Amino acid sequence: MSRVGIVWKARGAARIGPPSRLRVMGAMMDRLTDLRDELMRDDAFRKSYEARTRLVEYGHRVRHVREMRQLTRAQLAAQLNMTESGITRLENGEGVDGPTAGMRQALAQVLGTPDLNDTP
Repeated sequence: MSRVGIVWKARGAARIGPPSRLRVMGAMMDRLTDLRDELMRDDAFRKSYEARTRLVEYGHRVRHVREMRQLTRAQLAAQLNMTESGITRLENGEGVDGPTAGMRQALAQVLGTPDLNDTP
């Protein structure tokens, strides 16, 4: 992280201070993007990354539909005989293999959305 100061105003007085957090975060994101792009050249990494992306996207679909149905995580968990933290992990795309085919079917049935059965 660069310690080069920038001019900023605080209470009407110009001062020299550290780079803004947004600028620092932007630079960090650029480095992370470059690292990801480099790692994506490896077939095994790319396949794993794409699989993880599908799990996260599936979790986002589940959360979106749950919220549209005005269900809490606790309510959905009770209908599926799961814990609330299990629903949270599912919605965040966590886990090694994602939900089983049976769990995907149960989710689609409880949420009344057949298109959730798309394989994560």
